Amino acid sequence: GSKFLKLLIISDISIVFKAMGISLLTGFVNDIATDSGNKALANQIVFAGKIAIVALALPVFIQVMELIKQMIK
Repeated sequence: GSKFLKLLIISDISIVFKAMGISLLTGFVNDIATDSGNKALANQIVFAGKIAIVALALPVFIQVMELIKQMIK
């Protein structure tokens, strides 16, 4: 119930900050690769950052789906 929802919100905030960190780091490394003339590497870095953020958010998505499933019952 309520305890699960509070825990979900706390973990969501943590994941948001982690995703922001991944995004900032990816952007920084992307700029370095682009400035050095390696556009292919820059594109791969951006793609890897997007995959990392999706992988980070996947457990929360599963928890939300479980919560919705419980609410339907």
